[in-house]
Amino acid sequence: MLSCNTIIDEFIAANYWEGEGARHRHAMRQVLYALVRQAKAEQLADIRKNAERALRVNGKYVRASRLRQLRREAGASVQARLSQRELEFGARSDCDSLP
Repeated sequence: MLSCNTIIDEFIAANYWEGEGARHRHAMRQVLYALVRQAKAEQLADIRKNAERALRVNGKYVRASRLRQLRREAGASVQARLSQRELEFGARSDCDSLP
């Protein structure tokens, strides 16, 4: 994977015109670094927001162990409904009709 510095240097080299000097390249490099820092900060804020949202159930914070328990219960509920459906309609396979 290419580093941020390598990508920025390649971008500047690809967009360099003869009339522009070292000052312009330096300014362009600094602007791109600032954009990368901003993007990283926004990504980190989104990760924190999503992690916070994942730890809340009905507006209350829960411990990770309680969250795992809630997920297991939800999975068991889905599995029970699937089992009930199989009992009512029989086990159905779409491949049964193939030769």
